[in-house]
Amino acid sequence: MSLSEDIKTISSKDNIGKEKTDNYDETIKNMFNSKINNAMDKYKNRIENFEIQKDILEIEEIRHTSLYGQNLLIEGENYDSLIYLKKHYQNQVGIIYIDPPYSHEKKDKSHHDKFHSHNNWIDMMIDRLVIAKDLLKVSGVIFISISDKEFTQLKLVCDALFGEDNFICNFTRNKGKGTGNDANHIAIHHDYILCYRKTAENKFFNKKEGQYRKEDKHYAKKGRYNLEKLARSKQSTEGYVYEIKLENGKKIKPAPGFNWKYPEDSYLEKKMDGYIEFKNDKPYYKIYEKEDRHGKEKKGTSPYGSLTFVDKKYDYRNANKDLKKVFNKVPFKHAKPIELVKDIVKIAGSKEVIVLDFFAGSGTTGVAILELNKDDGGKRSFILCTNNEVGPKLQKELENCGIEKNTEEYNKNGICRKVCLPRLKFTIKDDNYRHEIIDTIKEESLRKALKDAHKMLDAVIKQDSNNLEIIKNKIKNNKFYNIMTNFSDIEKEEKSKNGRISCSRELEDNKYKLLRKKKTVNKSQEEGIFKYKIVKDKE
Repeated sequence: MSLSEDIKTISSKDNIGKEKTDNYDETIKNMFNSKINNAMDKYKNRIENFEIQKDILEIEEIRHTSLYGQNLLIEGENYDSLIYLKKHYQNQVGIIYIDPPYSHEKKDKSHHDKFHSHNNWIDMMIDRLVIAKDLLKVSGVIFISISDKEFTQLKLVCDALFGEDNFICNFTRNKGKGTGNDANHIAIHHDYILCYRKTAENKFFNKKEGQYRKEDKHYAKKGRYNLEKLARSKQSTEGYVYEIKLENGKKIKPAPGFNWKYPEDSYLEKKMDGYIEFKNDKPYYKIYEKEDRHGKEKKGTSPYGSLTFVDKKYDYRNANKDLKKVFNKVPFKHAKPIELVKDIVKIAGSKEVIVLDFFAGSGTTGVAILELNKDDGGKRSFILCTNNEVGPKLQKELENCGIEKNTEEYNKNGICRKVCLPRLKFTIKDDNYRHEIIDTIKEESLRKALKDAHKMLDAVIKQDSNNLEIIKNKIKNNKFYNIMTNFSDIEKEEKSKNGRISCSRELEDNKYKLLRKKKTVNKSQEEGIFKYKIVKDKE
């Protein structure tokens, strides 16, 4: 019997009435506790039989002076990857963020479309969450992105696993306007981020930074400040409409229907004390971190709210922009924006926390940690676990080119090696890595163009076999010919931007010293688990 059928049976009129309501919650809890216990038994048995050193192979080590600690990218089935981490990172992870597959739409045959029943999906999640809980520190927290489709089941599982008292919040995220509708033709513009702590040791989150970023002579007493326009919708007229002299000597008045925030004498006093600032020929007044809008001391700091992630910077379009910066296209449909993960980490962790993502996909979590450390001087490190799945469309394309599954050529087109790892390397901003990504884009484009060229040439030769000049001209006008020319231009442009691209793959500048150790992987090993170490190099 499936999970949905189990719940329907428990909820049916024959099984539950008003007098039995108290037993309903307990029955549901027992059902999930049973599943959790089964997952724990499976997990313990797997650990006993898991030969760590034989089952995992380090195939690349990346060193760079900008990195902190030991960062890991583990390629393979994430259940076994978590078993491996259990041996090395138990009670060490401060934050877990995951974006598991949760879509069951038949039209979407990619990353988020593997589990066609609630029961299979929940079993898969329980197996992994049981291990993930052991990896968390006693003060650790977990964030899980989820949609309406699996929210209820996941909430029940997490309540049973972490405890209802350790539920922190269900954040709502604005995922942006899309074309997808539910059964009632209502466009769904949101999803959720469930948050739990491991134990009551985590009693609070970090304070909200808000929009206060600037500092002035009042910083020690009032904190940082932000600017607000001095003009506001007209609320009074007498004494609030007057000329203000700008720094360039120009005089301005508020627009029709508006007045200044302060009467003229108060304005002049605040200007003299440094509370007025001009920007783009407009006057602004300062709002300080430790004061309200009336200049009175705040009683406390604004907390984060359940609607923290509704800003448009968190929607899917920004995730696509993030990917296009690296690949000039969107190679992975379901990525989350870098800013979303950065803000999640800022909410919950210190600047030296270990962050784990065991549904890493395109590597957004790793990129977010690298950027966040650069932004605030933090020493966070990441652990990413992802498979090396090749999407159905690309898989068919590779097969048409004669590239067999599980060969080295095939596997370098998987999500880990083609998207996640190159994206991390690109973020470290090494010229060599830029060169590798150009090679990848070139190879893919040439493969597609070659396929088109074969079709075109067959047709041309059949039609114009007696006219060699016509064939030559049509070849020159083909995409294949143009792409070859265009990529030559791209390489020249990259060399101009970056100063140079070293063909020997070594940089002379010690500040950007790169040490890479690659090991040969044979076909039989291609189905195992692989580790990429990304660590700090000496200055």
